[in-house]
Amino acid sequence: MQPRTSKRGRICIAQSGNQYLVGEAIIQDCFQIARRSPDGQFQPCTSSKLDHSRFLLNPDNMHKHQVYDLSMLQSYTNVYAWVLSNIMPYAQPVKYSPKPGAIVWAKLDHTSATRPNVVAAVICMH
Repeated sequence: MQPRTSKRGRICIAQSGNQYLVGEAIIQDCFQIARRSPDGQFQPCTSSKLDHSRFLLNPDNMHKHQVYDLSMLQSYTNVYAWVLSNIMPYAQPVKYSPKPGAIVWAKLDHTSATRPNVVAAVICMH
């Protein structure tokens, strides 16, 4: 899971810990799907029908995010879903040069992107 983002449009996806882009996708939307209650359990954000339908632990959503081990989310107070479309994994990873440091977004040169209209990469933690 990733933090909330206001970015929309085509992005590259980079794997954390190396200097390779592994695919592209379009971010269509981003919305909160859970919040941690005072007792430490995840719950829907509100009592609305929409929030219950989007809830992280709703069985109808498990195939979408595929997070079955909730220990991955132990440090999260709020959980957000990124709605992706046109997901395109690369047959071969593409080398790029990230700036050093802990980052979520990396700006790409047009020369390092596989497509000229892709200008940012999200660093996915593994």
